[in-house]
Amino acid sequence: MWVLTGGILLLASVYSGLVGYSDSGSTDVDVPSCASDELQDLGGGLDFCDKSVMMDSEMPVPDMLQAVISIEVEAQWDVPDVWIGVVADSEAEKCTETSDGLLLCDTADLEFFAGGPDANGSLNWEIGEGTYRFVAGSSTESSGKTTHIEYSYTVQMTVLLASGIGSLGLLMVGWGIKSD
Repeated sequence: MWVLTGGILLLASVYSGLVGYSDSGSTDVDVPSCASDELQDLGGGLDFCDKSVMMDSEMPVPDMLQAVISIEVEAQWDVPDVWIGVVADSEAEKCTETSDGLLLCDTADLEFFAGGPDANGSLNWEIGEGTYRFVAGSSTESSGKTTHIEYSYTVQMTVLLASGIGSLGLLMVGWGIKSD
């Protein structure tokens, strides 16, 4: 029984520590021109090409999560003038609230963890502890477009935890073999 349990723990630690769980998907998003009437109304007549829109809801990542698993998110989109970024929740203080429940921000004032106006059509973010918000914008005055976003994420057990469980599994296998 010790050998079986230890073997299961060893296999679980190898699989979840090295392979983990991955998934992917895609979506199409309509992106208006930053000079469109809709965005100009949202920005109160401001030059929206220098602005970005922040989601009003935050995404908290618990402190202990990073000790147990690591999560990496990747996204690519096909319209390079459109961008998506991730900022700390505290960046919302630099923005003004709109009537649509979104926050309007000066893009130059924001500090990005991942993505942003220089993203060149892709975002790669290893999620750490904290509270985050998503920001989006467009840097072109051309007509509105639809962008196709491909995204994927990988969840793995941290190396420290996988090593600990693997070591426990090896000890159990050794104990089982010795006791036979």
